[in-house]
Amino acid sequence: MVETHQTNVVETPGVVTHTTNSTVRDGAIVATVRAAAGPNLTRVRYVSHARRAVGNETGNRTTVIAANGTAVKQYTVAGGNVTLDNTRNRTGLFDRSLRGLSTATNPLRGALRRGNFTVAGVDDRDDATVVTLRADRYAGGQLYAAENVAAYNATVRITTDGVIRSATERIVSRPDGSERRYGFTYGFEPRPVDLPRVPRVPADIRVGSGDSADARS
Repeated sequence: MVETHQTNVVETPGVVTHTTNSTVRDGAIVATVRAAAGPNLTRVRYVSHARRAVGNETGNRTTVIAANGTAVKQYTVAGGNVTLDNTRNRTGLFDRSLRGLSTATNPLRGALRRGNFTVAGVDDRDDATVVTLRADRYAGGQLYAAENVAAYNATVRITTDGVIRSATERIVSRPDGSERRYGFTYGFEPRPVDLPRVPRVPADIRVGSGDSADARS
């Protein structure tokens, strides 16, 4: 399912967004991703923003990968500074990595493996037939031991041609009397994307705070 989704999304211009929000022993981690891409990944802008809060301390880090048909540039924004980590030619090896990042292959595969999904409904929207899959029982996985999971639910909406339009997952785990929570949301919006011909860090990266505010392309 995920491989079919990846193939179709790569061919379709649009924007992928996903967020994971999890609690850990000493705090919380929120990671957001926004990937905008033209057809066949001719131009790509991938922005990943991570925020970790431990006690009264917080840390922000933003990674930007920008690519056109021949070149790839990667930037890091942390502590108010923008660093160009590297510039490379766009090779077949990096293309495979970019395909996975731009289509959320790994987080979607994990979400699908953790649930026992059944068909909950079929409806027509945006000129496509969308099948809704739901799971209320945790099937296990590396994220949490099944015996510690106290609450779980997940929903995936997928078109009949194999494009995952949206997904959500919620898990509550209680190991050793403590509580850990995990939340995942994903969305794909097929639409025209206008990205610069030359890869560069987006102008809307707020250097002072390390936050990303891109909302258009």
